[in-house]
Amino acid sequence: MHVAVSAYQFGYDRELEPGPFWDESADRRWLAIEAEERLMWIAGKLWYCTDIMPGESCNELDLEAGSTYAQAARRIRRGLIAPLQPV
Repeated sequence: MHVAVSAYQFGYDRELEPGPFWDESADRRWLAIEAEERLMWIAGKLWYCTDIMPGESCNELDLEAGSTYAQAARRIRRGLIAPLQPV
């Protein structure tokens, strides 16, 4: 999730090359979609995950340390994170 959040926030559309899948065709499909779509897909897959996220990921999403991936997924799907804006 950390990489997908960073890709979305910082605009690194191709940060994941090569893709995270073992299947080459799945990698091509993954790399063809935009960062926001990747993030929403991952959030959907982690919707019920009760594993604790690393502190760095919690910080990126402004969640308390010890938050779960499910909490992050809900925050992402509610639209509470946004790409960084130019200063």
